[in-house]
Amino acid sequence: MNSTAICSSGTPAKAGVHRAAARPSRDRTESLKLGLARLAFSSLLLAPATAMARQACAADIKQLCAEVKPGEGRLKACVKEHFGKLSASCQTALLSNVTITKSCKTDAQEKCPDIQPGGGRIQACMKEHFTELSERCKDALLLAKLQQQ
Repeated sequence: MNSTAICSSGTPAKAGVHRAAARPSRDRTESLKLGLARLAFSSLLLAPATAMARQACAADIKQLCAEVKPGEGRLKACVKEHFGKLSASCQTALLSNVTITKSCKTDAQEKCPDIQPGGGRIQACMKEHFTELSERCKDALLLAKLQQQ
């Protein structure tokens, strides 16, 4: 008796190895896609605050992290390492990003779940639903707006 099975594609399969095991499960793939979508959603929610942080931190990052090659979290690690040396405006902008992310993520997912990311659509949705947002999210957004002025 031969222990080699024939797969549906007509190619031999190794004994004891199933084709489905070679691929991630559909549930795991869907979960990964959902996680990436949530990350993108959160990033787009923060676009104005992120732009403020880039502007406020550009000179500091050039000075303190010039030798760091961006990617794989290296620049983020450099900024964390030198946080105390960053200008007050850069520190404030970075803290605003964190505050908005933590404060508004749930609101954005609840109020704007079907909004296609990009083009300021999520920000417009959040603005449209501002009165329905949690007090915590409203406070974070208002504080960030005041800090921009």
